[in-house]
Amino acid sequence: MALKDYKSARQRKIWQSIPDEERRADRRPLTQTERHTLLSMAASDRYDYLLREMCAREEGWAAFGPQDMAGWLDPLHDLDVVPVWPHSELASSMEIVKRNSWDIVPIPVVDWIDEIIPKLIESENFVCAFPTNNGEFIVRSGEQFAKDLEAHWNGFAKSLAAP
Repeated sequence: MALKDYKSARQRKIWQSIPDEERRADRRPLTQTERHTLLSMAASDRYDYLLREMCAREEGWAAFGPQDMAGWLDPLHDLDVVPVWPHSELASSMEIVKRNSWDIVPIPVVDWIDEIIPKLIESENFVCAFPTNNGEFIVRSGEQFAKDLEAHWNGFAKSLAAP
């Protein structure tokens, strides 16, 4: 994947600010029931859930290998895809993540919109939304993922504004 610049730029900064770490520490892990429910959802429902959670939690989780953001060739669509998950424990449970010893890293929504998605578009990579071990997931172009994420982000921001 052609996203080396993001990782190196982020390494020069502090990955997570103190408030992000505190916010993450306050979250409880998913229960087994929640995990089962999420993993049993249809791919289209998981895509909507991913967008809602990315906005509510202000981050999406991605995999990084030793050199770069991790991804794979999706043989069904014949596309290079970069996965994104709503929760670290869902990403960590993926066999491909374990097999390749990839690190699971939170990326703020703003960075997805301002940095990651433009690089995905430029490198002609696609987003693999909330993949599961059974191989079911939604693939979106960078352009479509940007539109969908920005629409959810704008709706989320409006919901926070008091009437």
